[in-house]
Amino acid sequence: MENKKANLKFSFGALLGLIIAVWNIISMVRSGEIVIQTLCTSALLVVLCFIVLLKKRGLALVVPAALIALVALTCISFGNLLYTAVSVLSLVTDICLVVLASGSMKADGTAKGSRAAVSGLIVSAILDMSISVAITILRYAGDYYYYTIQNIPTIARTILGGLALILIGLWIANPYKKEKPAAQDAPTDEFYISTGKHVLLLLFTFGIWSLIWTCKATKYANHAKNAKQRGPVAAVLLCIFVPFYIFFWTYQTARNIDSLAQEKNVHSDIAVLCLILTFFIGIVPPIIMQNKINQTILGTSTPTNPELQSAESLEKYKELLDKGIITQEDYDAKKKQLLGL
Repeated sequence: MENKKANLKFSFGALLGLIIAVWNIISMVRSGEIVIQTLCTSALLVVLCFIVLLKKRGLALVVPAALIALVALTCISFGNLLYTAVSVLSLVTDICLVVLASGSMKADGTAKGSRAAVSGLIVSAILDMSISVAITILRYAGDYYYYTIQNIPTIARTILGGLALILIGLWIANPYKKEKPAAQDAPTDEFYISTGKHVLLLLFTFGIWSLIWTCKATKYANHAKNAKQRGPVAAVLLCIFVPFYIFFWTYQTARNIDSLAQEKNVHSDIAVLCLILTFFIGIVPPIIMQNKINQTILGTSTPTNPELQSAESLEKYKELLDKGIITQEDYDAKKKQLLGL
């Protein structure tokens, strides 16, 4: 349960930060008012969010966080008191993030002194958000309703951006250990999906089933021996928002499916084929991979006695029939095939 909560925390925080950063860039481009510091901060925030989505720690986190703090330092102004307070608080928030990222470079992944840094991050981010929103509202106090409504997007970006930094900071400060799957065969029933049903869902759910299946396939592939554990939610988010990540995901997942199939003496060599097809016919690799998953689930280690092989295969099909995964007609057809009737 703790792992799931941690996954949701960092996924939501990183995704939120990614949306805010892209939103800032688009707003500047549309308005034609390009502010170099804001553009640099937004670009670095995109990099930081991708690193968090990939669950990387250490130097990979420190570099973008430090650069964001450096940009914040150049933005400090000493004119208006409120603007000065906002720029200083923004710098304090970024420095706290750098401290947390630096602490994560320890071998055990823990962030020393994280309690003070987290407290500083939360307090400074909340104060920064509050003062920024107050400035936005008070700037047009003479025409409160109109200009406040007009600036709702700015207020929303300010609040959500601060929330994203808080969530990212909490994830950095509270690492969790990934749990390896138990030493057992890959789960069977929950990953079996008939080919016909799979194809129809891919064709007629407008991409929704593709995302659900990506999550399921990632979970299945994580059971391969020596497989690098990937968060299903993070995998889906990366496939959606990171250009070309789908090619990497397809190849890695297909390789793990090959590995799981070979563990059960089921021939499989689909990784390269799926990677190539992803470039041209994106709907085909999920069908190939699911078909191989089904073969692995139904297959057994190949015994020398054909009769024993048929009996074991029938037992597998009978289990699927009893659980309602296949129909009686499917079972009867397979029984005739295996028994040569």
